[in-house]
Amino acid sequence: NTGDSSLIMNSELFLSKRFLGFRRFVFSPEIRVRNENYLNDNNPAVFQNDGYTIAPALRGAYEFNWNKKISSLLYEYEYTYTARDKNAVGKKDFFGATETYILGLRYRFIPQGETTIKIKLRELKSFSELISGSTRSLYLDQMYIRSNGHVIIGMMQADLYRPNEEFYATDSLFLRGDYLIPRLVWNMDLNLNISLNLLDTKAQSETRGVEKTFSFGAKMLKRIKQHWRVGVFGDFMRNMSKDDANYSFSKLYMGAEVRYSF
Repeated sequence: NTGDSSLIMNSELFLSKRFLGFRRFVFSPEIRVRNENYLNDNNPAVFQNDGYTIAPALRGAYEFNWNKKISSLLYEYEYTYTARDKNAVGKKDFFGATETYILGLRYRFIPQGETTIKIKLRELKSFSELISGSTRSLYLDQMYIRSNGHVIIGMMQADLYRPNEEFYATDSLFLRGDYLIPRLVWNMDLNLNISLNLLDTKAQSETRGVEKTFSFGAKMLKRIKQHWRVGVFGDFMRNMSKDDANYSFSKLYMGAEVRYSF
């Protein structure tokens, strides 16, 4: 918590391609490149968060029939490399890298939408050996398509983070809800979201307690022809900790984006 504020400039490139394989196999290689710069260059505690992320992934699915419904067995691999100006010297260097292995199932338990369940194993290599370690996660999301075409998505993820140094271990529960309104006006889509994250700091609980992060946001995307989308978004985040001076903070994100899909 720096007690300061800053404008943030984010840029992101995302490329993905879907391939149909042999006998109902589907493969989707992708890559995401993201750069983040804090425009407040007067406070090192702020601009040391400048950084970039390179995240390739391979997502696959095997489609099969279950109870006369098409289902998908999911298998995914994600790699994420992150660099930051962690020493506040104007140079972005290695901050951390993760490998994530995912198995899951997608099935339509209710006629209004699909359910996705995933088990994740994430291995973290950090610039600090103390916080390098592994995270085991359970993920669940449910889609519900209303009769008017609006879409409700509920998501839950539970994480057990176990680093090399037990003092930094945490358990967390993340809950999120999205409400999507396609073509609300002028061929624009509206996405409203709200989320809550509960972080059990375990060995640090006497000083930090169970930290709560609340956020809500909105995004408006306009369709331009078949492949292009342009939009604006805003997100507000508030983290509340027992150690208010060091871990409580608020963030407001506002921006615009241009998206091309092929």
